[in-house]
Amino acid sequence: MNIEKVNKQGSGEERPISTQGGVRKKHSPWTFIPIMGFMDGIFNGFAAQYVTLVFKTMGSSNTIVGLASLLQLPLGFKALWAPAVERWGSCRSVMLTTMLAISFMIGCMAGLFMISANTMVWIASMFFLTAVVISFFEIGNGGYRVSVLTGSQLALFAGISSAAFRLGGLFSNSFLIILVGKIQERMQSYNIAWAVVFGIVAVFIAAIMLYMKWILPFSTGDLKNESKLTAKTYLLSYVSFFKQPGGVIIIIYLFMCRFGEGMLAVIKNPFFLDPAGKGGIGLSLAEIGIMGPFIIIALTISGIVGGVIVKIVGLRRCYLIMAILMFLPNACFSWLAMNPKYEMVELFGININPWVLGITLIEVIGYGLSFAAVITFSQLVAKNAGIHKATFNAIAGSLNLMGFLTGGALSGVVQEQVGYFWTFNTTILLSIPILFIIPYLPLRQIVEKSAQLDADEV
Repeated sequence: MNIEKVNKQGSGEERPISTQGGVRKKHSPWTFIPIMGFMDGIFNGFAAQYVTLVFKTMGSSNTIVGLASLLQLPLGFKALWAPAVERWGSCRSVMLTTMLAISFMIGCMAGLFMISANTMVWIASMFFLTAVVISFFEIGNGGYRVSVLTGSQLALFAGISSAAFRLGGLFSNSFLIILVGKIQERMQSYNIAWAVVFGIVAVFIAAIMLYMKWILPFSTGDLKNESKLTAKTYLLSYVSFFKQPGGVIIIIYLFMCRFGEGMLAVIKNPFFLDPAGKGGIGLSLAEIGIMGPFIIIALTISGIVGGVIVKIVGLRRCYLIMAILMFLPNACFSWLAMNPKYEMVELFGININPWVLGITLIEVIGYGLSFAAVITFSQLVAKNAGIHKATFNAIAGSLNLMGFLTGGALSGVVQEQVGYFWTFNTTILLSIPILFIIPYLPLRQIVEKSAQLDADEV
C-alpha cells in the first residue's frame, strides 16, 4: 500500500490517502461521508421501526408486536462487541462486508414473505440477525469516520452526517412505508408488498456497497487491531477508555449531557396530547404530525450550521455556549405549561398551534446546534484512541444514548409527581451541573492531540 499526500477537495488540508494497484484516490469526504450517514439512517430506521410494522400488518397481536420490538436490542449493546469487531478487519472492510451481509439478509426476508406458512418465526430470527449485523456496520462506520477525517473535518461533517442520518431515516420510515401501503392497496396483500419493498431495499444496499467499495479511500489511521482477543485484552479496551486523561469526567459528561434532553423528548408529546384539564395543550395526532416536516428541516439545517460553527470557531471556544443551547430552550416549554396557548390556524387542511410549533422549533434548533459539538467531542475522543478507535466511538455513543434513554424513562414518573411545568424545569435543572463539568473536560489535550495526529499522518 503506497501512501501519498493529496489535497482534499474543499478542505484546504492535505491528507494521506493510500493507493492500491497504482490507482490514486483523491475522493473528497463529500463523496462518501453523507452517504455513510444516509445508510446509517436507513439501517437504524429499518431495525427500529420495521419490526413492529411488519408484525402488526401480518396480523400479530399487540403483545407479540411489543415483544417483537426487543429484536432491535443489539443496536443498544454494540459497545459490548466492538473490541471483537475492530479485530475483524479495518473499519472500511467491516463496513463493506456488513453492507453486503445486510443486503443478503433483507433479500432473504423478501423471499420469506412469499412463503405462506410458518414464516414469522423465521422473519423474527432474520430481523434479530440483521440488527446484530447493523450494529457491526455502525461500529465500522463510526470508526472509519474518525480515522479518515481530520479534527476540523470531523467538526464540519458532524452536522452533515447528522443531517444525512435523518434523511436516511425519513426515506426508510416515510417513503418506503408509503410504498408498502400503495402496493398493498393494489395487490391486496401485505406479503407481496413487504416482499417487493424488501427486495428493492436489498438491491439498493448492494448498489451502494459497490459504490462505497470504489469511492472509500484507505486511511493510514484505519488499521485492523492485530492483538489477540482474550478476556484481558477485551477488558483492556474498556479500561483504556476509563484511564485516558480525564476519563472519569468524560464518562460522567457523556452520560449526563443529554439526560435532560431525553426527558424532554419523551414527555413533550404527552404534553401536547393531554387535554387542558390534565395540564396539556390538547392536540390531536394529526396536529402533532403536521409539525414533523418543519422539525426535520430545522434539525437538518441547525445540525449543518452547528458543524460549520464548530469548524470555524473551534471546539474549545464554542463548547460552553453549545452546551447551554442544549437545554436553555427548554425554558420555552416551562413558559408554555404556565401559559398554555390554544389558538389554532389551518395549514394544509389541518389545524396547527403556532405557539407549539414555534417553541418546538426553538428547542430543536438549539438541540441541533449543540448536538454537532457533542458529536465532534465524542469523535475526537475516539480519534485519539489508537487501535481502539472503533471501540471508543461505540462506548461514547452508548454512554450518550444510555443517558438520553434514562432521562426519557424517568420523565413519566417525574411528570406524574410534579406536573408538566416542574418536569420541564427539571430538564433544565438536571442539565446545569454539566456546565460545571465542562471546565474539567480535557478539551485542550484532546484537540491538540488530534491536531498532532493529523500532522503526523501528512
